Amino acid sequence: PKVLPKLLEQANTNGVKNIALFNSGGSLIAYAGNNSSDSQVISAIAANIWSSYESFSKSVAMMMIDCEAGHLVITKVSSLLLCLLGDENTDYGMLRAKANVLQQHLQVLLDKVMFS
Repeated sequence: PKVLPKLLEQANTNGVKNIALFNSGGSLIAYAGNNSSDSQVISAIAANIWSSYESFSKSVAMMMIDCEAGHLVITKVSSLLLCLLGDENTDYGMLRAKANVLQQHLQVLLDKVMFS
């Protein structure tokens, strides 16, 4: 769907390098960023990390991770995962705020698709 990348692109500013929406297996649904191969790698790794933590605790709402590529924020949207990658100078508070806003907008959009 063309709507999803456009929505993700709106938050791809101020140090955010990549935003990906993917399923729990790591398959990419939509992305906004410089490189689709980076998005595929990030989504596969993020899905693996999320599922590992979720197996221990079902109450995982959001993860914030330091990695070589920068700061990573992962959260759940419906049955999908949303991941924002910011550079190393990007504040986690800003990444979290963008993730929360995207999560709300995507939830409404996905609910319309799933229940129509």
